[in-house]
Amino acid sequence: MIRREFVWAPEGESDSGAQGWRLKALPDFDPVSGFGLAHDVIEHFDQSGTIEEEGRAFGAILWGRHNGGWWQDGFSHYPEFGYQTGNECGEFVARAGYVEPVRVHRLDDEDTEAQIAEMVRRAQRWQGSNTVLTDAFVRDVRSFANWVRIGYRKAERRWGRHMDCYQFCDLFRKIENHPLARYEFEPESELDRLVISVSPKRRTVDFKLISYTDPYL
Repeated sequence: MIRREFVWAPEGESDSGAQGWRLKALPDFDPVSGFGLAHDVIEHFDQSGTIEEEGRAFGAILWGRHNGGWWQDGFSHYPEFGYQTGNECGEFVARAGYVEPVRVHRLDDEDTEAQIAEMVRRAQRWQGSNTVLTDAFVRDVRSFANWVRIGYRKAERRWGRHMDCYQFCDLFRKIENHPLARYEFEPESELDRLVISVSPKRRTVDFKLISYTDPYL
């Protein structure tokens, strides 16, 4: 069972200025809704907020949403994982300043490896267009790519035993489009909490809005 607890961030409270749900475990992160909520729940493996965990989450995206057709539906002009994630990879790595080196084997599927190679290529091009492309940045992007491979295999183990990639995308959409996840939703109290529980085995998701009760009333 995967369980994530979110707290409400009102408009203007975060650096982005947006309102939405924010992981209780990561109070410094920007709030999200819809797509971002689904990503935090089923594509992340822990709530550490590290750059290495972002790499693992990219691997889950590659296993599930890319292979399951979500990208083709959402980005009809540029439906490939590597094209869409390259710049984001570059930004994440540049902001982190260091990615823990890890050695892993390449994935068996050459088409999937080609997506990772495209992500690396575009990340390096993004960095080169902003500042000088350094050896350290190239090393960190390659390390990030290895964390993507780790995440891909972890997603395969977590989800692939119970569902195929298309069913994973259905689960993603179920969270993304839930009424409590929509951008338009706003709780009655800013102290309300949202708990989302997902069972990979049963392929179910449960939303629970916990309303704040004033102890002095």
